[in-house]
Amino acid sequence: MTDFSEGWETPQSILVILAHPDDPEFFLGATIARWIRLGHRVS
Repeated sequence: MTDFSEGWETPQSILVILAHPDDPEFFLGATIARWIRLGHRVS
């Protein structure tokens, strides 16, 4: 099994793109909140 967490120890810049303006919050709200809490920059 591949470990996809490798490289996430240091803050990353993450760009979230979905079809509609409210889709990121609706579909990925908890994930985005976790990324921000871990220190990543989310746009």
